[in-house]
Amino acid sequence: MDGAIVRASTAGIGDAGRITVQTNDLMIQGESAGGAPSGIFSAVNDTGRGEGGSIRVTTDALQILDGGTISVDSRGEGEGGDIQLTANTAILKDGSEISAATNGNTGGNITLQIEDFLLLRNGSLISTNAGIEDGIGDGGNISINAPEGFIIAISEENSDITANAFQGRGGNVDITAQNIFGIRPRPRRTPLSDITASSEFGISGTIEINNLSVEPEQGVTILPAGLLDSSQLIAQGCDPTAVAARGEFYTSGRGGVSPLGTNVMSDAEVLDDLRLPNTWAESKPIAEAEGWFVSDAGDVVLAAALPEAAHSHCGYQQ
Repeated sequence: MDGAIVRASTAGIGDAGRITVQTNDLMIQGESAGGAPSGIFSAVNDTGRGEGGSIRVTTDALQILDGGTISVDSRGEGEGGDIQLTANTAILKDGSEISAATNGNTGGNITLQIEDFLLLRNGSLISTNAGIEDGIGDGGNISINAPEGFIIAISEENSDITANAFQGRGGNVDITAQNIFGIRPRPRRTPLSDITASSEFGISGTIEINNLSVEPEQGVTILPAGLLDSSQLIAQGCDPTAVAARGEFYTSGRGGVSPLGTNVMSDAEVLDDLRLPNTWAESKPIAEAEGWFVSDAGDVVLAAALPEAAHSHCGYQQ
């Protein structure tokens, strides 16, 4: 669809019509001859009082390019319609939109079922905003389900997923995917690629992101079933308090040895052996020998004084 339009709208009393598209590949691109964006539309015009119609699209590959649009909106009194899209791949580029917006009532809902990936480029938009031209409606809900796929955007290209409101409550955004790249939740829209569910003067909605690629067990090392006993790998030192297999240590003196094996000596301690030798005994002063004699056993004995019995022996000499 290059410059073509499929439209179901109402400007009076009554609901807008429903549109169903089923095809292998669908491309919506550019503008129509009158300057309006090409696309698929179900709308309630300013003077209408009915509900917005729904749009259902089933395709293998969807491309919305150069400002193309899939839109259900209500600028009258009714609620916006819903958009249900099922595709293997969906690409929005260069200001393209999938929109379910309302002026003064609840915005429509957008449900995307994606098999492989959803790609947003260069200011593209998925929106269920309410409160067009400062109205009081609540934002619709956005659900993107890609349990085996990815949501991809470029952060600096200002592509957004929004469920905002002006005076009403912001809608809810629920995204399930293997991973999301280049677009992130923020409280308000910024020049970057945003996911928002805010309200200018009301209550903000909720944003729930289910990122399935983050596994609780990711990066966890599985330990072997039979672990080694670390106590058998550590050398056992001398433990003076151990009871089992205790050795024995004997101290026979104080000559440079601590009295007990459990005592720790410091570098300031000096052990001196101040005891007298075991063989030491007190005795009389030593006197100089003045003679000698021969004992009864035939031994020559030096003597300081002659024994009384020695005077009767001729062996005494001075």
